[in-house]
Amino acid sequence: EWTFWHEDGSLRAREHHVNGEEDGLYQSWYSNGAPLDSVRMVKDKAQGLFTVHEYTGALRHRRTYVDSKANGPASYYHACGTLRYNTTLTDEKANGPTTGYYADGSKSWSGTLKDNMREGVFEDFHANGQLAARGSFLAGDRNGHFEEWFVNGKKSGEGDWLKGKRTG
Repeated sequence: EWTFWHEDGSLRAREHHVNGEEDGLYQSWYSNGAPLDSVRMVKDKAQGLFTVHEYTGALRHRRTYVDSKANGPASYYHACGTLRYNTTLTDEKANGPTTGYYADGSKSWSGTLKDNMREGVFEDFHANGQLAARGSFLAGDRNGHFEEWFVNGKKSGEGDWLKGKRTG
């Protein structure tokens, strides 16, 4: 086992090695003693749940790793500890349905991501829950009909996009 300390003497990290390769639970801490991150290492590769925390101890994100690449469910959190958004990672990129949330837990946006970019219909919401915008994306660019609404629910605009440029 290897152990590392901060200059003030507080525990900074612990890691385990077998036959010259990192193998076992890796953990690190901030100088205030709050957890920083942890992941299981198998033959020098991160495997399984990887968690990262804020200096306050609040969870920042949790991702699943396979052979040191983020693959699988991933959740990201606001600094206050509430869920910011969920997604699925494939080779380090967000893919599939995803939903974002405001710090108070109300829905902020929802849609599908493909290679970290918006794909298909996306909806954005005001903090009061009212729909703020709805439109389609293609490879991250606005593409198709878009509508937008004021916080009171009254429509504020609409129009069409083609490959990220306004048309019509």
